[in-house]
Amino acid sequence: MKRIIIFLQILFLLQVNCYAVYYKIADFQTSGYVISLDIKGDYVYTTKNSGLMEIINISDPEQPQLTGSIQLYDWIDGIIVSDTMAFILYYDSILFVNVADPFTPVYTGSIYVLKPSDIIIRNNIAYIASYFNLYIYDISDIQAPQLLGTLGSKFDGICINDSLLYGVKSGCPNSLSVISVSNPENPVVIGGGINLSIGSYADIEFSDFYLYIVNSRDLWSIDVHDPVNPVVVDTLKDVQSANGIYIQDDIAFISHLTSGVRVVDISDPYTLSTLGYFDTPGGCWQAVPKDNTVYVADSYSGLQIFDIADNSNSYMVSTLQTSYMAKAIGARDDFAYIAKYGYYGLDVIDISDVNEPLLTGSYFGQIGRADNISILNNHLCLSREYPQPKVLFIDISIPSNPTLLNQVDLIYSTLNGPIAVFQTTSYAFVGTADTLNIFDISDFSNPVLVAKYTTTDQITDIVVEGYTCYVSVGENGIEIIDLESISSPQFIGSYDTPGNAVKMTLQSDKLIVADGNGGIQILDVSNPLSPQLLESIKPHNNSTINAKPLIVDNKLIIVDMEWNELFTYSIADFNNIQLLSSFRINVEINDLIYHNESFIGTMNNYGMIILKNSAILSVDENEASNKPQSNLKIYPNPFKSSTIISFNLHEKSFVNIEVYSQTGMKVKDLINEFKETGSHNVIWDGTDMSNNAIKSGTYIVRIRYGKENVVRKVLLMR
Repeated sequence: MKRIIIFLQILFLLQVNCYAVYYKIADFQTSGYVISLDIKGDYVYTTKNSGLMEIINISDPEQPQLTGSIQLYDWIDGIIVSDTMAFILYYDSILFVNVADPFTPVYTGSIYVLKPSDIIIRNNIAYIASYFNLYIYDISDIQAPQLLGTLGSKFDGICINDSLLYGVKSGCPNSLSVISVSNPENPVVIGGGINLSIGSYADIEFSDFYLYIVNSRDLWSIDVHDPVNPVVVDTLKDVQSANGIYIQDDIAFISHLTSGVRVVDISDPYTLSTLGYFDTPGGCWQAVPKDNTVYVADSYSGLQIFDIADNSNSYMVSTLQTSYMAKAIGARDDFAYIAKYGYYGLDVIDISDVNEPLLTGSYFGQIGRADNISILNNHLCLSREYPQPKVLFIDISIPSNPTLLNQVDLIYSTLNGPIAVFQTTSYAFVGTADTLNIFDISDFSNPVLVAKYTTTDQITDIVVEGYTCYVSVGENGIEIIDLESISSPQFIGSYDTPGNAVKMTLQSDKLIVADGNGGIQILDVSNPLSPQLLESIKPHNNSTINAKPLIVDNKLIIVDMEWNELFTYSIADFNNIQLLSSFRINVEINDLIYHNESFIGTMNNYGMIILKNSAILSVDENEASNKPQSNLKIYPNPFKSSTIISFNLHEKSFVNIEVYSQTGMKVKDLINEFKETGSHNVIWDGTDMSNNAIKSGTYIVRIRYGKENVVRKVLLMR
């Protein structure tokens, strides 16, 4: 049983041995921070920092449904379910909740235990690890639990086999203890004494007379055939930020606080090997397997559900591990340049053979957190966020030997965040906090600051075309700046997007904004004084689009970080945008570029990935537009009082139909349920969620089922 860590550790790169992946099939998210879960039968039981315990029906893992809930104390931690009772760790107690009826859980009582860290239930006996002692309780009468015995030792995690309990503790020598609990009233340490150099929280599991212990650095397999004298038989190094382990058959699932789940083959305890990973959109607190599915407590992203039956990734060409978290990427000729987030600077990678990319060197290792790159000809601008905002001016005329020409310190601000950079032939535009810095780089080795401009919020991206500068400013959307007088930039327009504007791409007079949880916002900026929304794209209800949108051959490519999916849309006609294809990559891509007919991305914790061009671009737009999708029709259109939305299904599917405003705000859910094969009609009466009549205007109707995503516009005229 995993105990809950109550602080975030520093994230380090996972050492990647292979790139098998596992696919997300569903999620379930309500308000609050999911920190623990357990599974019993067809139900997942979750706890949240808000004190809410939820019971979710997973009889169909692809359609989790809330069954019941109960509000307890703030920041409840771990949970374990035994028969009809749920046992929940709280700051100074173990809470009892009767879950015999999953629709109406009932709080029944508690026992006092200060700072509990783990709990195991066996045959009406509760074994409770805490920061101070091991407690053993008889809970045969849950209304009157009886303390049987104690052992004065701290344990972070415990597991049990027959009459032996194994405990692991952090921050001190002799990390492992083997305890006989054959007499629960007198637990006795009979073995252990192994110092595993555990510096922080640890977790432990037992499988076939081997123990598996994980902490924030390593995974150990330990032979306990002789429990008095356990022996370490193998160590898997660099399991960074790990905080828990669960075992199913010969597979161990290791959760990492900010980097998803590592899957490890333990069939041979003497040779531990990583099988693959599945990335999660938030902080992974716990991963519990059940059959061919893994359920993940993923902090703000809620309950995540992954299919582990197939770990193939046919869309991947190759990968390369970087020495630290890969952030931004740029490319020139046969070389890619990756900015890394830690004190590791810039990686240079030979990509002349995309099947075997080769790291040629790492440079500027002490600059701090590198986070953004801009490349134009032989000039590379590299920004760093921490400890002092800075931009480096680097010559890459010899690609394998980048040369630092100059570096400029920027003004530190309380608005911390990535520093945006953009180059033209004459100027470098650097956004730090809420300040746009403009440098004359006619002499690239001697950049000269010529102007500053203050925006309304943290600058996240910059795009310049001619005399117009587009700046994304997070929650405030985008600002448009006139540069005709470069020494005196002037505000000329803005657009407040519904989400958090992160990255932008300009296509002619169309500005495409990656808007975080607002999805993609496509703006007509032909009149920069008054930008207008053309289209809003959001593949899933909870999609998060942070990576820069790409445009290749009239196709728009976007990355959904919540689902780790890549979508290709036809934008040959911006008034009729169509989904052409989608596929799951299940790695969290921070940045994606198209270079030399290859898609190259940076992965949050795995380095660089190269994806098949054909998988993304080879979709024939005419064929895609003519294939039998939903045949979505809306009539009458325009309408006054009501309109009929007609669609056809070629197989039974879960259908979602929503209405959005032109600004991307949801107006109403029309369908969110399974529909049989055949034709269907839905009536929309021009009302919102509260059944109030809405004003005249153009609205967007979107139907989603399976991988289909079709949008149409409808005009309401009162």
